[in-house]
Formats: sequence, structure tokens, C-alpha cells
Amino acid sequence: MAIGDRSRLVRLPEGQIRRIHQRRRATQSGAPARTVGPIRRFAPSDAPTPFPLGGATLEPRELSLSEITAGTHGRTPLDWLPSRDPSAEQVLIRADRSRKLRGAMERLSRQEREVLALRFGLDDRPTLTLREVGRRLTLSNERIRQIELRAKSRLAVYLRSVERATPSRQASSV
Repeated sequence: MAIGDRSRLVRLPEGQIRRIHQRRRATQSGAPARTVGPIRRFAPSDAPTPFPLGGATLEPRELSLSEITAGTHGRTPLDWLPSRDPSAEQVLIRADRSRKLRGAMERLSRQEREVLALRFGLDDRPTLTLREVGRRLTLSNERIRQIELRAKSRLAVYLRSVERATPSRQASSV
């Protein structure tokens, strides 16, 4: 009794629950159910099975992502899905980061730029392993690792100095 009261999203009277279970058992045992039989006769073979509920049948239906549903204040489920397209703000942030990275990369040596470009797939290049970069530049894996660490360290120092200088320039222009 307690399970019947608390286990469903919508509470149904106990008598109705018993009838539903009886009909379900009758359907599963092969005996025709009063509400399912007539529907099955006229329904196509691939139609979803209706679920009997107190004399009425409820068929599962698909919900369109553009359909406004009750209690959503005029919004559709599509409104809550994240967009695949970047927002204008994200595009500007990416462009700014890209510009800063290009400026920072110009401060590195040719070899450091080449190692970072190959290791991280910059300039539309494929990302390569230490071994693959070493073969291309005829250097050992360890030497490539050292160059990469030095280049990343130099980039970090430069980008930190740019970040510290940027807010003060904006504050002075206001």
C-alpha cells in the first residue's frame, strides 16, 4: 500500500492500480485486454504499444524541441540546450588570445617557434609527439623537451607582463 502511494509521480487510487496490473498481466499472458485489442487490430505493425490506464489508453509521443510546453513561460526545450556556435564575446576573446599569442611567438627563436608549432598543432599543422618532432628537426627527444619547456616559460613570462600592462593602459584612457 505504501509503495503504491509513494512510488509514482502521479498518485493513482489503489483500485485503479490493481486494474492496471490485472490488464497488464492479462496482456502478457496472451489474453486480449479490453483496451489494447481493438487498437492493435487497426494499428500498423510498427506502431508503439499503447499503455492501458483506467479505460483510456496513453500512447507515448515524441516532444518537438520547438514545441512550447506547459510551465515553461513561452520557452521551448531548444532554448535550454547549449549552442554549438560561439557567442560574439567568445569570438572576440579567441581573436584577442590569438593576437597576443602571435605577438608572444615573435619573441621566440625560430627553433622554439618551430618546436611549439609542431608540438601543439599551431598554424594548422598536425600535433606531433616529442619523437616525431625530434625526427623532423634531427634532435633528440630530450632536446625537444628542453626547447619546449624553455619556450613555454618565455611565453608565460611575456604574456604575464602583457596582462599586467593592459589594465593600466585601459585605466589611463578612461
